[in-house]
Amino acid sequence: MKNLQNVAYSLFETQLGWCGLAWNEPESSLILLQLPEATPALTEAKIVQNCRARKVSTPLSAISWVISRISRHLMGDLQDFLDIPIDIERMGLFAQYVYAAARTVQAGQTMTYGELAKAINRPKACRAVGQALGRNPLPLIIPCHRILAAGNRPGGFSAYGGPAIKAQLLAIEGVFLPKNSYLQKK
Repeated sequence: MKNLQNVAYSLFETQLGWCGLAWNEPESSLILLQLPEATPALTEAKIVQNCRARKVSTPLSAISWVISRISRHLMGDLQDFLDIPIDIERMGLFAQYVYAAARTVQAGQTMTYGELAKAINRPKACRAVGQALGRNPLPLIIPCHRILAAGNRPGGFSAYGGPAIKAQLLAIEGVFLPKNSYLQKK
């Protein structure tokens, strides 16, 4: 597992609440995107708990650009985050395969844990795929909210708010999960 050194973070306000972003310096590769917790202080505490980092009030321009794109996405100006450099080397190889495949699922699209397992040539690894996504350090950038349980049910979501925030993120992207758990597109 890669040791995290020279990590910085910044908090920023979005349509959903206060998020946090942590990155390696000087590469500006992302290591953590913290979705809003109940309060900004709790959001910051989660970042500090997950990586030793120093707070930066004015991030580098490359990071400011990412923050702007995340904020725009959460307001409905959908972004493709594939070009944003991420650092997931500290994650296991299986998780890296899962995250790479999940990154290809575009806004407005979904797939199931089983479909993602098949996409990485591990068709019986649905549960392991779900576990890897549950540890995803970069939601939105690695769009785990677009991965659903069998029958297009929401499944779990480890961010504060659980499946309700997952449904909210999907709704921003034009995918709706009604009470009967079947997908309907806008």
